[in-house]
Amino acid sequence: MKIGWFSCGIALLCVIASATTATAQEYPRELKFTPTEQQIWQLTMQRPLAPAPQILKSLQQLPTAETPAWWWLQRCRFALQAGDKATLDSARAALKQLENQNAASEFAAAEFAGSAAGYKCQQLSKFSAGESLDTRQLSFLAYHSLTARDAPALHAWIGLDYARDALQSGFYDSATNATGLVLNIARRNQLRQLEADSLAVQADIQAAAEQYPEALRTINQALPLQTDPRQLQHLQLTQADILLATGRGPEARALYQTLWQQQFLPAGMALLTLYLQQKLADVAPDLLMQLSSELQQQAAQSGDREWIAISRLRHAMALLVSGQPAPAQLQFDDASGWLLQHRLALYLPELQRWTQLLSTHGQPQAAFDALQQNLRLQRQLDADKHNRQAQLSSTLLIAEQRSRELKLVELQQQLNNSRTAMQARQQQIWLLSGLCAGLALLLLALLWRRISR
Repeated sequence: MKIGWFSCGIALLCVIASATTATAQEYPRELKFTPTEQQIWQLTMQRPLAPAPQILKSLQQLPTAETPAWWWLQRCRFALQAGDKATLDSARAALKQLENQNAASEFAAAEFAGSAAGYKCQQLSKFSAGESLDTRQLSFLAYHSLTARDAPALHAWIGLDYARDALQSGFYDSATNATGLVLNIARRNQLRQLEADSLAVQADIQAAAEQYPEALRTINQALPLQTDPRQLQHLQLTQADILLATGRGPEARALYQTLWQQQFLPAGMALLTLYLQQKLADVAPDLLMQLSSELQQQAAQSGDREWIAISRLRHAMALLVSGQPAPAQLQFDDASGWLLQHRLALYLPELQRWTQLLSTHGQPQAAFDALQQNLRLQRQLDADKHNRQAQLSSTLLIAEQRSRELKLVELQQQLNNSRTAMQARQQQIWLLSGLCAGLALLLLALLWRRISR
């Protein structure tokens, strides 16, 4: 009996230790992908991607039992892209079934319940509907619903998206932790593209925290790994922004010019901003207006409402710098409408630039009026941001509570398994004890017989 109690104590200590570990980090039990995970990753995550219907057809031919949540989540993703409502409904139902299954079921042996995948499927659905705040909240819930039993591929995808959302929400520490997890998974599975994407997010986090030397070193690590031309341009744009912020203006300008020659619209906008900040004698008005017109044309071709509005605002600034204040004011007021209504956070920096240019180019009253509007809108934005931050913080608490509940269920299962194992071992000990007692009695009987003779 003492041996049995000692074994139970050891098992309980192991469970407590595992609980402490689970609270400290969200790593999967194995960072290495299984062959099926690797196949699904190559099919669904490695760029360039095939058309969505083709990927759905290929997914149907892969086994599901090994990583069901990861498989069904990709079905949800590409069904949304393909507009396949039947497949989307089946994916949602399957993920809901995984979530509701008992922890001791056959699926839970491979992945726990599928809660993280279910939240991610909801996020993708709401993103398609344009509900941005809800998608960020669901990103938080998905990440904090991951458990050690979820597939490492699921950790990698959900973790990288969460890192981006946490960065945008100002949770730099959480974003850093999530990026570190994804980097470990990427390097363990030799996924260069995933590693490059993770390093790009890490550089963005470091730049947001004004850790500029560290951000430049991270970008230098990512550049040789990045194979996606578009992502490479974004990485170089971040590099140019950091160079500019650290006083290396000529290097930043050269990099902006190189990217604009590749018709990368954000780089052209940054270049125009640099020209607008120069003295009137240092920039040719014809060059300024030509660049502004080209940016408006490319923004219109892209169809992106944000870039269209920003390009029109920058054109108003070019008109002002070129000595045309009246048409510039009309252009600015006309171009402000969409951003004021839909993207106030993007409009305010443009209004600040406009205010500075008005003051510099002899329009003090207009500059004062723009400053008053800026202060009023900034208060409105701060209030909206405070409300969103409160909602996200509340969501984070709910997500962490959900994570603890999942871990408690898993730990309870581990404890039950330990008890079952201890009971089986105790039965073995009793059996061995009975066998030993029988052998001892037999030996005593034989000894007694010999002595009596």
